[in-house]
Amino acid sequence: MRWITRPIGGLFSGHRGAYRYLANSAIDYYHPADLKQILLDAGFSSVIYTPLAGGMAALWECRK
Repeated sequence: MRWITRPIGGLFSGHRGAYRYLANSAIDYYHPADLKQILLDAGFSSVIYTPLAGGMAALWECRK
């Protein structure tokens, strides 16, 4: 993520700093299993995670 997002995003947008932040924040984000547990602990009764685009994005379905 870090080696692709920063150079390509910066090249197309002209804002390298924003894409450096994006790459670092995505890397530091919760692992799906950890986020699922956080959501269950917050009171959701059903939490379904579906990875999209090879794991670059995800669809979360949560029911309370």
